[in-house]
Amino acid sequence: MAKLLRRLHHLKRRAHRHHKRHGRRHHRRHGKHARRHHKRSLRARRKSLARRMARIAQRMARLAIKKGKNAALRLHRLKKRLHRLHRIRARLSKHGRRRHHRHSRKPAASYHGYSWFRVRVHGKMTNANIKAACSKHHLDTPCDHPAYADGQCSTIVKRALHLSYAPHHALAYKVMRHAFFYTGAKRLPLQAIHHSHKWAATTDRNGVTLCVRKNATPQGYMFTFNNFKFYRTRVAGQMTPAAVRAACDKKNLFVPCDHPAYADGNCVAITKRGLHLSYNGHAAYFHAKSSGDIKKKLDRAYFYAGTNRALLQNWRNTHRWSAKGDFNGDTMCVTPVTFDAKTVAAKYHGYKWHKVLVEGPMTNKNIRHACKAKGLLTPCDHAAYADGKCVVILKGGRHMSYNGHHNFPRSVISRTYWYTGVSTRQALQNWNNTHRWANPKGDMWEYTLCVEPHAAAPAAAAPTTATSSSA
Repeated sequence: MAKLLRRLHHLKRRAHRHHKRHGRRHHRRHGKHARRHHKRSLRARRKSLARRMARIAQRMARLAIKKGKNAALRLHRLKKRLHRLHRIRARLSKHGRRRHHRHSRKPAASYHGYSWFRVRVHGKMTNANIKAACSKHHLDTPCDHPAYADGQCSTIVKRALHLSYAPHHALAYKVMRHAFFYTGAKRLPLQAIHHSHKWAATTDRNGVTLCVRKNATPQGYMFTFNNFKFYRTRVAGQMTPAAVRAACDKKNLFVPCDHPAYADGNCVAITKRGLHLSYNGHAAYFHAKSSGDIKKKLDRAYFYAGTNRALLQNWRNTHRWSAKGDFNGDTMCVTPVTFDAKTVAAKYHGYKWHKVLVEGPMTNKNIRHACKAKGLLTPCDHAAYADGKCVVILKGGRHMSYNGHHNFPRSVISRTYWYTGVSTRQALQNWNNTHRWANPKGDMWEYTLCVEPHAAAPAAAAPTTATSSSA
């Protein structure tokens, strides 16, 4: 008999543990009425706790007036009981919110320059609901594949790779496990399943997706090249030529052209030959000693390639055209290196020379105005270009813009622009060991050399004649 009673007691304990473990899940799963009953019971328990806490607070207020050791002991016990009820209420409130998933503030992973968060999607697993879930937490929606970019998601992988397919990337599987990914407005999402992926079913609900936030990148001054300082600048929104221009204008900086052929009057041509700023293979032209550092500073930056083209992005050892899925990237903006126009840069041929910044396109008119604004004279590049508005320095068919025709200090004259007379002719730029015609659409905000006028010789004193006075 005793053995039978022990067995019955053991079965009761097992049934109690099973109900405690699975009963709440049963209420959640079985029907609308069970969920309503569960909500009503939680609400009733919270109200009951509030009433009990109010009664304890009234008793504590009455005991606070009384004096004596017994009153102090009772007050201490009531405080402990009130604290215990506060903890129970907090636990009930947390239990009541458990169905509403909140993404962790701590990212699940960091990959490809982004922080990744697992976020719960409420309702059917559609691309619209995935987008809404990420937007609710002020995060960006990643595109599963670059071909699915429709302007509503951010392209993370730039080649023909799927985020939902684990062998295509190095993102940890525990982060992307069973997550759904955005595939455009007209498709169903793709779900990561084991080491493969599958299209979502119409019955899939309340799943998890991955949302991203762009990691902070170093901003501000990066390096100096061709008399321009480069600043890395964040672009808000979709990566378009207009957005790049707006980002540089906001910082009072200029937009550099990725290539001189892309100069359209809205960007400054930094390289004058067939070189791309976005291509690492051309980075060796910047500085032979620090080209490796510049490659790191240019990494994944976007460059302007004209109003009617997409942007060119520096991408590893090559470059790529931007797409609809490129959002919130970085670009490079520039400003000219400043020289003090009052400082004498060199003395040559009896003149004192000053380096002066020319505002706007590098035209003969702007060069002449820049020198005149500083109270200086404009030197002619060649004697044949003399038009009465410039000073002839060299004679005998020689050019000031060509290093082989004179021994002017190379460090001062390098990359300066020279006046060539009539407006139908472009200015000439000193370029390495030769010279080149300026392109007003891309050659802007650079330097010319002006000369001080010779001091006027002092006027000779008028001869004076001595007059003799007659006695």
